[in-house]
Amino acid sequence: MSGEMRTFGYLCPKCGKTVMAARSVFALEASNAEIECSCGDSALRADFDGERYRFYVPCGETHTAVCPPERVLRGAAALGCARTKQFCCFIGPEGTVDRQLRELAILAEKEKRQEDNEAFLDNVIMYE
Repeated sequence: MSGEMRTFGYLCPKCGKTVMAARSVFALEASNAEIECSCGDSALRADFDGERYRFYVPCGETHTAVCPPERVLRGAAALGCARTKQFCCFIGPEGTVDRQLRELAILAEKEKRQEDNEAFLDNVIMYE
């Protein structure tokens, strides 16, 4: 059990890249784990108080999610943004996290294109 790895992933709210990293269960319980985006502008932080994990999830604004150890250490968990109600962070086996993150990135890209189109249409309406 102590050598078991858990993969964490999230979509960086600043640069839009997917961020994925694995941490051992031992490391999670022993210290505050931090998974930072390569852009340096966001990080997922986790700490364990002996009973529950507390995650500080970056999704534009940082919010806190509290999970019991069984949710974090077995199976998979998805943490949602309190504001948008969308999943923004995944914990679990690497393959599961990777797949969920890819789907999230595609969804975010579609939303961004839609916003860009709406902004373009707004400008066209303004200039008519």
